[in-house]
Amino acid sequence: MRTCEEFAHDVTDYIDGKMTLGPRMSMILHATICSSCRAYRRQIELVRNLAGELKTSQEPTEETVDELAELFTNSQ
Repeated sequence: MRTCEEFAHDVTDYIDGKMTLGPRMSMILHATICSSCRAYRRQIELVRNLAGELKTSQEPTEETVDELAELFTNSQ
């Protein structure tokens, strides 16, 4: 069984689809039983999606700032 620390370390590879079947299934199993890691994965996905919408010279929209603030407020 994967630990939360291992899950956090490997979550970007999981999101990017860079894991083979065994490790991927281990991530899925861990996320099934660990609500904290499920929340962490969702947070990382959201931050990456929001960051991907920004251009390097573009200021974040008010909606993006609000979404990020809510995400980090709810994670504490």
